Amino acid sequence: MDLLTRRRLGVKGGGNACGGAYVLDVESGVVRTFLARATALATGGAGKIYLYTSNPDIATGDGRAMALRAGARLANMEFVQFHPTCLFHPKAKNFDQRSLAGEGAVLKNRAGQRFRRKNTIPAGAGARDIVARAIDAELKRTGDECILDITHRGR
Repeated sequence: MDLLTRRRLGVKGGGNACGGAYVLDVESGVVRTFLARATALATGGAGKIYLYTSNPDIATGDGRAMALRAGARLANMEFVQFHPTCLFHPKAKNFDQRSLAGEGAVLKNRAGQRFRRKNTIPAGAGARDIVARAIDAELKRTGDECILDITHRGR
């Protein structure tokens, strides 16, 4: 639930070193204290901070928040793992488009034009950030809401 720090324990001097963690025992509902000489923070990602994503619901950035509260410096926060395309339905859970990759899904605008010529998925899709920027620019330019086309496969 949170990192145990010298400051939180009221210990003066010696900086704000981490000395363990407060952990929720999900079976009993009790918060337990674990003291440690070294603490590894492995809490998963933060991809669910986006409204539409294929990231799991639990990827909410809790570990980063704990580190920040403990006084850690956070860096490279722009590097959140994501897939720039996912199947979207307003009443269904989103899922990663990679399942459509082998079926020849392509990125097209509403007019049916490929807006990034080499954008078949996965071959030629390029780095995620490049694809995401191309998608974002096209959606902003056209006002479209979706861009992944697999209509050649039929129902």
